[in-house]
Amino acid sequence: MHFALVSVCVVLAGIAILTTGWLWFDPLVSLIIVIVVVFGTWQLLQDSFLDSRLPTPDSRLPTPDS
Repeated sequence: MHFALVSVCVVLAGIAILTTGWLWFDPLVSLIIVIVVVFGTWQLLQDSFLDSRLPTPDSRLPTPDS
């Protein structure tokens, strides 16, 4: 759903810039897209951060025999 919203925003921004000449509209739409992407991936970022802080299981540690 988020990817579709981003695509629609890009197309609408392009049409608005071509028809009105509002060049400031491009950075505004870019900021909106950044917010959508961050909102859509926030849970993934949190999960990845928490997983990176987990200790390594002992079975994955090298043994003195190897």
